[in-house]
Amino acid sequence: VAQVALAASNIPYTMNTSNTGFTYNNRFTMADWFTVDKEFAEVMQIDVAARRWFTTEDNPAGTKAIVINKALREQIFPDENPVGKVIREKDNPDRKIVGVVEIFRQKVEYSSDKPAYFEYLNSDYASNGTAGGTLNNLMIRVKPGVTRAFEEKLMKQAAQIVQGWTI
Repeated sequence: VAQVALAASNIPYTMNTSNTGFTYNNRFTMADWFTVDKEFAEVMQIDVAARRWFTTEDNPAGTKAIVINKALREQIFPDENPVGKVIREKDNPDRKIVGVVEIFRQKVEYSSDKPAYFEYLNSDYASNGTAGGTLNNLMIRVKPGVTRAFEEKLMKQAAQIVQGWTI
């Protein structure tokens, strides 16, 4: 195993989709929304285009750190740098943009790059749901050259540990 990450239910390459309206200065678009930990970008090999990915220092009281993709940047921030902007919307906690990623395709390799953002949830506090959500999906990246036999063994062992879960 090369790396692991945690994510909420809206994970790549599944039929799950979570989206929401994203508004800033009277510009609006629908955006896919992913709740993830700080290891997610490395596991999914997401390239950061501007500034940075999440760190454990993110999410001070009352503000959630988010990273947006270029498609969202082009629609909502066409002529300005979005990093550092705070998104304030009714009934939602403030969200501060800490970075921008390159293309992110949720469904398949050749799908379109739709507007999306990633919301950071510190995995140290996410297991019990007290941090504003749960990270209940484990993403695993295996090392190059790992055989199918190893992956099958890993899945069988995981199924024994977490009986009743979908693997």
